[in-house]
Amino acid sequence: MYHVQHYEPITYNENIRFCQQINDYHTSLVAQKSLTFLDIGYCKLISDTSLLTIAQNCQKLVTLKIGWCSLVTDEGVIKIAERCRLLR
Repeated sequence: MYHVQHYEPITYNENIRFCQQINDYHTSLVAQKSLTFLDIGYCKLISDTSLLTIAQNCQKLVTLKIGWCSLVTDEGVIKIAERCRLLR
């Protein structure tokens, strides 16, 4: 008889606020399923491409801060709202 244990994945937070060199490529590196908090506010190179990546990969996301990301549009925010149902 085998005993199978279920482990919850470790969740993590990322705060890259004010990092002016962060772009959509870098967002794809941190957008993982266990991400629960992401602050990319004031990252001027972040666009809807990042939000689409986050929406596709981060369904456990509870907090997302995107203030002053001038390349983000309503389209990206709508994708986040549709896919990231745990957001507060």
